Amino acid sequence: MMTFEQLPKEEQLKLKQAFLKDPGIQKLDNMAIYFQKHNDFIKALETRKEIDRQWEYVKQQHCKDYDNVIEETIKLSELNLPNEVLQPLLENIISIFICCCIIETAHYDANELLKKFNKNYSMDNFQDLVDLINNVKKKLKYLSDETGYMDDLYWYDSCDKFMDMVKNKARSILKKKDSINRWGNNFKKYIDGTL
Repeated sequence: MMTFEQLPKEEQLKLKQAFLKDPGIQKLDNMAIYFQKHNDFIKALETRKEIDRQWEYVKQQHCKDYDNVIEETIKLSELNLPNEVLQPLLENIISIFICCCIIETAHYDANELLKKFNKNYSMDNFQDLVDLINNVKKKLKYLSDETGYMDDLYWYDSCDKFMDMVKNKARSILKKKDSINRWGNNFKKYIDGTL
C-alpha cells in the first residue's frame, strides 16, 4: 500500500487542512489548549496523542482509498488487444516510466550536487514535477504488476544507460550553445524558484 508521504504534496496538504477543519479535531485541539493553560500537562499530552492517533488513522484510510481508485483502472490483460495495438501501447507506457525515472534521477542528482556545494541550496522549484512523476508512476503501477518488465536488473540497467545518454546529450547542448553562461545570470533564481 502507498504511504502518505508518497501522495502528491497537494493531496497531502488538502487532507491535512480537511482534518484540521473537522469539528471533532478542533474540539480536541481546544481541549488540549485549555488543559495546557491550566497546567494540566498530562491531559494536554493525552489529548494531543489522541489527535495524532486520529491523524494516523485518517492518513491510512485515505491511502487505502487512493490505492483502491488506482486499482479500479482497467487492466491491459482484460482488454484482449490485438498485438499490433498492444505492442506500441506497451512501448509508450514503458517510455513514460523511463522518462519518469530519468527526471526523478536527474532531480535527485542535481539536489545532491547543490547540497555538496551549499547545504541550503536545493531544486525545490522542481518538486511539483517530481510529485507529478510519483503520481504517474502510481497510476501506471499495473505495468509492473501485470508484466514483470520492471522486476529484473535489465530494467534498472536500461534506465541507467538512458540516463547516461540523456546526460551526454545535455553536455552536447551545453557545449554547442554555451548555455552555462546564459544560466549563470539566472542560476540563483532557478535555485530559489523565482524564475
